[in-house]
Amino acid sequence: IGAKALSHDSLVTFAQPSLAELARATGESSYLCVGTPDQGVLYIAQAEGSYTIRHVSWVGHRFPQDGSAVGRVLRGTLPPEGFTAATSTVEPEVMAIAAPVHAATGIVAVLSVVGPAYRLDQARVEELGSLLTAEAERVSTLLGGP
Repeated sequence: IGAKALSHDSLVTFAQPSLAELARATGESSYLCVGTPDQGVLYIAQAEGSYTIRHVSWVGHRFPQDGSAVGRVLRGTLPPEGFTAATSTVEPEVMAIAAPVHAATGIVAVLSVVGPAYRLDQARVEELGSLLTAEAERVSTLLGGP
């Protein structure tokens, strides 16, 4: 897993300022994820949120794409808003909001914001989704994506 994460050094370098901005602006932990060959998701970078109750680092952690917000993005099943959210699919009472990072070849990674479901009502999801989409577009531009 470590070797896989190290192979994404430039992606992590480009995404780190956006991860930090998302954590600062939202107070929630933010992550950069990539797909794995066996239809999984691998967390490769993170910026920790500032709330006392927060999602703590899962860098190096792997989970199946099925049902997760990140998995939906990696599979290209996005609503017109450009982001998606899922609750209690990977962990109970945890919500993830995810948006794609594009390169010239298509979706190469996903930015996500993760936090406790009780704090992330629909209005907050919309707000965070807009921030997340803007940061994902910023990283996409650095990677030569659309």
